[in-house]
Amino acid sequence: MTDTGADDRLADKAEAASAGLVVQSLAKADRGFTMYLPNNPLHERFFEEFRRRVDEHLGKYGALELELTHQSLLCNGATIYTSPELRENIAFRMYADGIRSLTIEEGVEPRELRALIEVVGRSSQEADEDDIATRLWSAELPHIAYTLAELPPASAEGIKAVAAPPPAAQAGAIRRYAATLAAAPPPPAAPLPPAQQIFSLGEEELAALRALVAAEEERTPLEDMGRILQAILVAEQDPAVLGEFLDIVAHLCGDLLLTARTAETTALLRVLVAAAAAPGVPAERAARIEETRGRVITPAVTEGFTRLLSRDGGVDLGQLRALVVALGRHGIEPFCRMLGDAPGKEARKVLIEGLAETGRGLPELFLPFLADPRWYLVRNMVYILRRIGGPETAQAIRRCVGHRDARVRKEVLLYFEETADAAAESVILAFLGDEAPSLRIAAARGLARRGSRAAAERLLALVGTPAFGERALEEREVVWEALAALAPAQTLPRLREMLLKRRLFGQAKELDDTACACAGLRRLGTPEAIAILREAAEAKRGEVREIVVKALRAPARGAGDTAARRTGGPPEAGRG
Repeated sequence: MTDTGADDRLADKAEAASAGLVVQSLAKADRGFTMYLPNNPLHERFFEEFRRRVDEHLGKYGALELELTHQSLLCNGATIYTSPELRENIAFRMYADGIRSLTIEEGVEPRELRALIEVVGRSSQEADEDDIATRLWSAELPHIAYTLAELPPASAEGIKAVAAPPPAAQAGAIRRYAATLAAAPPPPAAPLPPAQQIFSLGEEELAALRALVAAEEERTPLEDMGRILQAILVAEQDPAVLGEFLDIVAHLCGDLLLTARTAETTALLRVLVAAAAAPGVPAERAARIEETRGRVITPAVTEGFTRLLSRDGGVDLGQLRALVVALGRHGIEPFCRMLGDAPGKEARKVLIEGLAETGRGLPELFLPFLADPRWYLVRNMVYILRRIGGPETAQAIRRCVGHRDARVRKEVLLYFEETADAAAESVILAFLGDEAPSLRIAAARGLARRGSRAAAERLLALVGTPAFGERALEEREVVWEALAALAPAQTLPRLREMLLKRRLFGQAKELDDTACACAGLRRLGTPEAIAILREAAEAKRGEVREIVVKALRAPARGAGDTAARRTGGPPEAGRG
């Protein structure tokens, strides 16, 4: 025995699903009629889809009967359409004008369907004061029926006041009816509603409606564009139509950037990102949506936006980083070019941070800029690559070790101090012979932290050369500190000799040797080193003794404390 009830429920669900397709095509045609001129091919395409859906439903299920609530359309009790956006909600428009149900009957003509779209899609304030119900009645649509909300009952006096003079044939009947009404007990008086009130709402409904209206009033046209775009990206099945919309979005984003409207551009780009990553989106469609972001930053947009960045206040820097991230990999090359051309220091800092966030996993896109002739751009590229990592970048950055500008070489040194690349130690060793003293000092400290045996041999050989004595005192102190960390057994006797050796002449030399020996011994921090400092404090006098006493009072420094590692924000973004 078959379950008749179950069969009926399945039939109702199938009919509701078909009705949902009809209403979806009606909403789509409504948007299309609003956005496009009547001579646009999309205008006719949307209408034909709606007509086809209606014909299919009527041919299979008969008349299409829809019930309305203030936000939804229902078929067989099931919600087939709803939208919280009142401005776009066709159910709300009809409900607000008093319509409670709508029926499309078999035999409906294309003229009637086109009129239905135009009536439902046109606001009553656009051209006249008629509501949707009035316009439907005026359009003379024999196959489209609707019911209205019931009006409150009027009194007998009210009926007599508004009634037109009756034809003569009906006068007697009407007089008898009026007499009967007059003899009947009068109904309780009820105030007439205001002229514009068609139905009443409860307090909660009114509060919810006011909140929705307030939210609608705060929306901008671009927010509407974003919602329309999102709906089209999800529902549009025609590749040609989808392509046209994506072209519109790409051009719109570029135009918005040229007018410095970065927040609006970012919002539209995020719609594209969300649509491409939505569950169930076919790979081909996701690729088309993703490719749209790559067509936003054209050469003309790059040039114009760079000029805006060059002006004080030309671009909202608070929105710039979000824009860079929203463009993703497609913005790396153009924004790197802007980074080299924009003179504003603060703008460059924001670009650097945005590119570092966006470029994770994409270091290869930055490598071509390491050959740029502008030192500040090369330095910023090295800094970004420090942030995003990637073993494939080390070889490219190694070619910058001999860069003519010391500021670039400094960033290269920092990169190899932080990387786990196998060649890092050899690169840092090379900096011991750099022409810039500050880089030689940084290299010695970095090698000490690494515990480099090769560095110990190089530094022991270095301190034995005459040229070492001509270097600045700070550098010599750092070298002895590094040796104390790397080769304590070999260094301790030499430090003792430097500190306790008696000199009859050469006070300046004695002061320098004392400072270097104290730096190394303090770095060692062993009981033997402390004993040597105490012995020197008892034996020495004057300035030499003051240096030794100061070393004794200072806390011992461990092997990892030669110098604080550089951390924090980007390098100074200026060009000088």
